[in-house]
Amino acid sequence: MTNPSTTPTLSVATSRTAVAGALVPSSLALLVFAAAASAVPPEAAQDALAPRDATTPIAAMDAHDRTKDAATLYRQALALSRGDAGIQDEAAAVHCYEKAAEFGSTKALLALGARHLRGAGVEASDIKAFECFLRAAQAGDADGMLLVARAYANGRGVSQDLVESASWLRRASDMGHADAMTALGAAHALGLGVAQDHAKAVELHRTAMAAGSVTAVSNLAVHHLDGNGVPRDAAAAVKLLRHAAESGDTKAMTMLGDLYSNGRHLVRDGAKAAGWYLRAAEHGDTHAMTTLGAMLADGKGIRRDSEAAARWFARAAESGVPEAMANLAVLHREGRGTPRDSERAFFWARAAERSWARAHSAARGVGSSQSLAEFTERAARGLDSDARARLDAEVGEFLAALPSRPSADTMLAAQGAE
Repeated sequence: MTNPSTTPTLSVATSRTAVAGALVPSSLALLVFAAAASAVPPEAAQDALAPRDATTPIAAMDAHDRTKDAATLYRQALALSRGDAGIQDEAAAVHCYEKAAEFGSTKALLALGARHLRGAGVEASDIKAFECFLRAAQAGDADGMLLVARAYANGRGVSQDLVESASWLRRASDMGHADAMTALGAAHALGLGVAQDHAKAVELHRTAMAAGSVTAVSNLAVHHLDGNGVPRDAAAAVKLLRHAAESGDTKAMTMLGDLYSNGRHLVRDGAKAAGWYLRAAEHGDTHAMTTLGAMLADGKGIRRDSEAAARWFARAAESGVPEAMANLAVLHREGRGTPRDSERAFFWARAAERSWARAHSAARGVGSSQSLAEFTERAARGLDSDARARLDAEVGEFLAALPSRPSADTMLAAQGAE
């Protein structure tokens, strides 16, 4: 969208990879907590080898062997949650998890914490989730330590404390937890709760990479692009990114797309950029969705396809990306790739304005939110006060339902990555 009269132009660069007039977030950054690693794994994946037997009654368990009881209860909880043997009972599953936790199962504590975060069969409570994770961490569970660190970094269920977050990351790292090493490495690179130390960050990322962390590979590539802690080496960075991308890391896919799109360190190639963005978008990367939408909307390096652009913007917008919301508002206002709809245009413009203000500090640019506010006012033309009030309420409900996106838990700008 290149028309300055309809597209909100941010006074502070939203991205080093901006495509024509559309707004896109930046991916050339360090990831502190990898999304996949920081989320509690699904219960069924926590113990793939757990026997699928939901028939053993709790009363029949050996009360003198607490370890055995905990393992049996945990397996029974999994089976009840999965509906094995035709029996699915979430209330009974929660009861088994609670009993297993009482008998010392840290897996059960993590499962209960995950359920409290989602409100699945138990009260939705960040505080109770944190308490479960903390109990697991204090019992020596490295996954619990990582989740406690994440909670402290984000201030979710506990007051934000980056120093305490780093302390828990260090404990998990000392136990060989690859994702914790990666997060601690990024914390050292960015000076989050620890002294900024690029050499230490590189050391941790290399160790984590050897331990199997794909995110560490991408983060190490950023160090090579910036020359922080290692000599600046674009060729090495690209090699690392290709390795990570082929291993399924969506951040690496998106960064390769950015490099091909910008012609930075790689020959500019719109088709290759779009290919990497598409792979990442199909794996759920919202930056890739937004940037691919921008390329399709503007015909930047690939064939223009407004309908496909609208679909990708919609997916990213519904996940809480302000840039995607703003671009979707433009398409609705102009009737490009989606029916002209002034109410939807206003809804997404207002959502972009409010979510941008929520996600960005004043230091990042008051002008940005001012530009979005002006765009929202343009989108509101023709709507009466009742319609505006109704849509404002709908936006509030939509944003309240979105998961929080705190800065310490998302991609943070790398030093010097221009």
